Amino acid sequence: MQNQFKSKMTCMLGCFLCALLLVLHLTAVFYISSEFVHECEGNHCHTCECIQMCEAFLHNTAGAACVVIAAVFAISGVFFITVVKEFILRHTLVSAKVRLNN
Repeated sequence: MQNQFKSKMTCMLGCFLCALLLVLHLTAVFYISSEFVHECEGNHCHTCECIQMCEAFLHNTAGAACVVIAAVFAISGVFFITVVKEFILRHTLVSAKVRLNN
């Protein structure tokens, strides 16, 4: 019982972290695309600094993006199979102790 709870929590935490990393990638890409053409204020432009930080984040995690997307699909598939197994396939008439008379 305790191991199943830990494995489910680990699976849910992994799904959450993969989804969070995917959201961070998407927001960085959308920020760069929306602020790519802006009026630069000079040497210390805050928008340019934010664009550089987003580019550095995307560059550092670019190799992990494909792995993250694949992991999200794999973990969601495992989670779906676990939910189907736990809640749909286990509840039968015999497990509910329904008496079947002819």
